[in-house]
Amino acid sequence: MFQNPEDQLIYSIVEEDIAFGLENLGIETRRMRSMITRVMKELGIENLAKKNVNMLSLGQKQLVALAGILVMSPEYIVFDEPTTMLDSKNKKNIMEIIRKLNKKGKIGVILITNIIEDTKDSEKVIILNKGKIAFDDKKSKLNKHILRKAGLDV
Repeated sequence: MFQNPEDQLIYSIVEEDIAFGLENLGIETRRMRSMITRVMKELGIENLAKKNVNMLSLGQKQLVALAGILVMSPEYIVFDEPTTMLDSKNKKNIMEIIRKLNKKGKIGVILITNIIEDTKDSEKVIILNKGKIAFDDKKSKLNKHILRKAGLDV
């Protein structure tokens, strides 16, 4: 999932956009609608189904982009700075959804971020500094000294 949801949205109507991947897999229409409804309810966006994506807030667009991924039932999701463009309310919402996905254990989560607080629930953290691995270990072993050494604000 990209930091800018507009890079990921294809169709102008929310439910059509969420259906995009399923259509490409040839999923039967009735089953597809059921899958889309389930994911939209999980994310609390069922009221957006018929809306034009261009009329949505950035936070809503990010949820629609995430729905388009979740409906495919992936084993892993790579989140590339998913909160960078969001206000604090939507950032908190997206991070809570990521935490829930990870805690359920159904989907592996890879979170790419430059906001160290976003890693608070991570099991493992890898920090890159100038293209090289500066830290690769359990989150519990990460400390201020390591962060400073990697050039990150503490």
